Amino acid sequence: MKKFAFLALCLPLLSAPVLAAEEEEVAEITANLDYIYQMHDDGYIMCPTQTAVGLVATNDRASEIYLFKDGKMTTLFSGPDCGRYTTLNADRTKMGIKLIDNSGYQAPAILDLTTGKVEQLSPYSEQCGMVSFAADGTYAYSDIYDLVVVRNGEKQVYDLGHYVNIANLSQDGKRIAYASYEGYPIIMDLTTGKEKYLSDEDDMFINLWSPDCNKV
Repeated sequence: MKKFAFLALCLPLLSAPVLAAEEEEVAEITANLDYIYQMHDDGYIMCPTQTAVGLVATNDRASEIYLFKDGKMTTLFSGPDCGRYTTLNADRTKMGIKLIDNSGYQAPAILDLTTGKVEQLSPYSEQCGMVSFAADGTYAYSDIYDLVVVRNGEKQVYDLGHYVNIANLSQDGKRIAYASYEGYPIIMDLTTGKEKYLSDEDDMFINLWSPDCNKV
């Protein structure tokens, strides 16, 4: 009887802090869920990037591009998917974006972060790729199956044979990294047009250069 009485006295003492901890945990989970639901309804900021003019970011729907500067947030550009897969030029004053019209047609463009002006690089088409930049101001983008490289105002077109959404220029402007239809990483020499496959692993669609252009 003494053992049972001892247990009967100890159980309430043990259960009190356990119940209190459980209540705190439930309250914390509820608060977190409320916050998550609010984020779902109101949206949230993502992909912050430091630029020459301030911090630039988009929202969870990638439908707007914001500038955060001097404690203020301003909208630089609005459009379907405009904030997805953006790129920056060498001095981080211009951003490569994609324009999408109401019918779903696409056009590559450059957003000037200092003025907010947008330069459309080609007419709308069924598919276009993101803009990429070299250090000397050369830029490139894909238009359906073609790769377009603009150097000193002159266009050079390469037939890729398939649609490429992300084709990245090396900083020296001599090569471009992209992927095959299956996602095999490729480097093209822009002087000769020759392609080199880097791996037999597929599903690698986003290929980025190291700053020294020696690695992808």
